[in-house]
Amino acid sequence: MNHFKNLARIQETEGQIVEIENFLLKNEIDEIINYVNSTKNIFVDRDDVKRISFNTLNSRPVRKIEHWEEIFKKILLKKIEKLFKNVDFYVNDGDFPPHILKLFYPTKLHTDTGKNNSDKILYKQLLIPLEINPTDGEVYTIFFKNRYYETAANFREKSSKVDPIYIKDKNEKFIKIPDLNNLYSLLKKNKESTDITYNEGCFHNSPELKNKILTLMSKDRYNNCRTAFNENKPFSKEIYEKFLTHSDIGDYNGMEFWKAIKWKVGNVIIWDRSIPHSSNNFLKSNVISKTGLSIFFNRN
Repeated sequence: MNHFKNLARIQETEGQIVEIENFLLKNEIDEIINYVNSTKNIFVDRDDVKRISFNTLNSRPVRKIEHWEEIFKKILLKKIEKLFKNVDFYVNDGDFPPHILKLFYPTKLHTDTGKNNSDKILYKQLLIPLEINPTDGEVYTIFFKNRYYETAANFREKSSKVDPIYIKDKNEKFIKIPDLNNLYSLLKKNKESTDITYNEGCFHNSPELKNKILTLMSKDRYNNCRTAFNENKPFSKEIYEKFLTHSDIGDYNGMEFWKAIKWKVGNVIIWDRSIPHSSNNFLKSNVISKTGLSIFFNRN
C-alpha cells in the first residue's frame, strides 16, 4: 500500500528525466553565490553539508513562493513558469524547504517524496548546479528506474532508528558515525583522555566537540531510514565502483541504474519526485565541495 491517496494523478505527469542547458546565466549564478556567502539563513550546518533557505519567516525556512527573497523570485520564477507552462504548481507548506545545498560529503541513495502529505499531488523537483570546487571535478547525480511512493527516505542495507552521519575528526577526515549517542557516551566516559579513537577516526575530546554532537543530536533528520529495495537482488558492481563507493553496495540492492547526469554549472535537471537518486562519490576526483539549488514542487 502506498502513502499517497492520489497516486493515479501523481503518475499522470511522470516521465523522463530532463536536462536543460544554460538555464541560469553567469551573472544570475554569481548573484545567488553572493547570497550564499553573505546570508545568515542557514538551517542545516554540518560537516558534510550546509543548507541555505530562500528566506526565513519567524526564524524558520520559507516554503511558499510569495515568501522567497526577491533575488529568487527575480531569477527563478519566470523561468520556472516557462518550464511548467499551464501547470498550477506550488511548494507545499510542510515540505522540505527550497534551498541551496553546499555538500562536502556525497549524499547517498534517497527519495524526496516529502512527509505528512498523503493528500498532495507530487510533481517535479529541480536541481541547478551552481559551483564545483575545483571546477574540473567529476560530479554526477545518479538516477534509478525504480519508483517510490512512500514518505521521504534514505535507503540502507540495514535500516536503523538513526541514519548514520559523517563528521570530521581532528585530522579533517570524514568518519561515519552510526549513532551519535555512542560517540558522546565514549567522550564522557573517557573525559580524562585528550583524544578518542572511534570508528577509524581520532577525535579531540573537547567541550566544543561534545557541544557539537549534542547540537546534532537535538535536530531531527527529515528522511526516514529504510531498508534496501530488495536485499536478494545484488546491485551492479560495475556501476557501484564507477560512481557509488561512498556508500555500502548493499544499500543499492534491488536498484536498477537509469542514468548518471554530469553536473554542468547553470544547467537544470528536472525529474519526478518518486525517482530514487544519489550523488556520485565526487571525493574520488578530489572535489572539496559542490553547490546546487534544489526545489520540490507539487501541483494542484
